[in-house]
Amino acid sequence: MAQAAFIGSEPVVEAAGEMTERNEGIIRQASVPLEHLVQDGVPTKEKFSLRKYQRELADEARKGTNTIICAPTGSGKTLTAAYISRIRRSQVLKNGQKFKAVFIVCIRNLIQQQKDAFQTIFPPQDKIVGAISQTSDNLKTCLLNNDIVMLTAQILVNDIKEGDVKITDFDLMIMDECHHTDLDHPYNMIMRLYMTEKKNREQRGASTECLPQIIGLSASLGTGKGNDPLQHYYRVCANLDCFTISHVRNPVNERELLCINPKPKTDQIKLVQPRSSDDPFILMVKQMMEASEKEVSFPMELSKKFDKGSQGYENWVIENRNEAERQALRIPEMRNTMITCRFLRDLNSALMLYDDLRGKDALEFLTKKIMYDDRSIHSE
Repeated sequence: MAQAAFIGSEPVVEAAGEMTERNEGIIRQASVPLEHLVQDGVPTKEKFSLRKYQRELADEARKGTNTIICAPTGSGKTLTAAYISRIRRSQVLKNGQKFKAVFIVCIRNLIQQQKDAFQTIFPPQDKIVGAISQTSDNLKTCLLNNDIVMLTAQILVNDIKEGDVKITDFDLMIMDECHHTDLDHPYNMIMRLYMTEKKNREQRGASTECLPQIIGLSASLGTGKGNDPLQHYYRVCANLDCFTISHVRNPVNERELLCINPKPKTDQIKLVQPRSSDDPFILMVKQMMEASEKEVSFPMELSKKFDKGSQGYENWVIENRNEAERQALRIPEMRNTMITCRFLRDLNSALMLYDDLRGKDALEFLTKKIMYDDRSIHSE
């Protein structure tokens, strides 16, 4: 069984419970009561299950077919990919073999987000999902310790070219935002290496079954620069060696998807007035952030130039969370730091949203994040 640098289930649940209660206490101390931030309270742990339209999206991939899953933003494509990964992993392990997969993203900032989504199906205590965010990190070592690795496309390109890993090392390759697979994009570089391996094997009369299954994820494949969308689809499919595009066709499932993710309406956009420094919402959120910062120790010091509600502060929080995760086995207190960093990131994002949107929009975002994070924390 693969191992990963994650903490055991019982200590995490205990620490998570303590930190969740502590964060709730911080919110209660603020000027807005907790029940105004989270409707119906904080939910307990829930068993995950796919919606019917997500199962339809997964049908072709479950057969082992290379496919592009095309569905709107917010429809849960990453969770669908995690579900497929679980099925494929079970099949491979049942045959007495080791399962290895990569989930490839365009930009580094998406790695943690997609990893969190996968851990809805693969909780950290199962020691399955790992991540690489720096080019200096060793993919080969990470693959030894994890069954599924989140990483950027360029890291994978570099490691294949340097001979650290081979295309045939993987059972499954999932490409997020796969419509970028064109020209000299790193996605297309990966697929060129894949196609070269496939062609060489075909010319030798060797089996191509050792090649990974390819799954692309996209909200929209676009139409390309020409006037023939169909030819554009053919080209994207050819670049990904995919024979099908999986989207929701069943009328019942279409209605379910529409209810979950309704089509956008035409909105009238108005700029909000500049926020004053003594705005109640800003003061409340900053009060919670300051209280949270005092509760734990951080591996990295905060530079004074990073104000709360800025991208710089968010980067600092992410760096601390990643560093705390690396130190968690050696320093148990870092577990609380990881949970607090997640809370701080949500609060910081709410401040950033409040700069451009209505207060109710920032509050709605914060409500959903607190509820989602609590489910994720309790699953750990």
